[in-house]
Amino acid sequence: GDGRNFGGSYVDTPEPTRASPCRRDRELHGRRGIAELRRAPGVAALRVAAISFEVRAEGLSLYDKLDAVVAGAAGQGARLIVLPELVVLGAYSGSIEALANQADGFQHRLAELSKRLDVMIVGGSCIDRYRTGMRNVCPVVHPDGSIERVEKHVLTQWERHEWGLEAGAVPTAVCDVGVLICYDSEFPELARPLARAGAR
Repeated sequence: GDGRNFGGSYVDTPEPTRASPCRRDRELHGRRGIAELRRAPGVAALRVAAISFEVRAEGLSLYDKLDAVVAGAAGQGARLIVLPELVVLGAYSGSIEALANQADGFQHRLAELSKRLDVMIVGGSCIDRYRTGMRNVCPVVHPDGSIERVEKHVLTQWERHEWGLEAGAVPTAVCDVGVLICYDSEFPELARPLARAGAR
């Protein structure tokens, strides 16, 4: 599919093989026909939806829009759904501190979607609070609703000086998925360890 029904685009392997984005997911779903993919040589087929959308769409809240585009992607066979960086930004006004107040609700909503649709969601990113300050964080949500967080390591001048964010930890692979947020992707020294750790 080309994603026109939900406003995204696919990076697509041969279809319509149902596949799992991570080892944990393969174990969870082995009884439903996934296990045979583990015996296949090379990398199992995986349909990925890379979604970009206008968060201020007429008549829809951010969460309504998220529900619609993620469900649309899952309905077209996507098993790994990738949202844009700072997907929450256009839906809120006010200070960066006010935006950070939305982090828990946003991540909880992604967890509900992942469990209901049985997909893995790379949740773009949001601003989240840590003990020492605020960071740009990507929640990676598993089909069982559990969340692992990848922090942006290399900040832009705007993030550092205007928003007062702090740099996060060096990214590590989440199952078979490597996540680099925006500017991080321009540094090979951050990508290479992900590949060595098994990101595919």
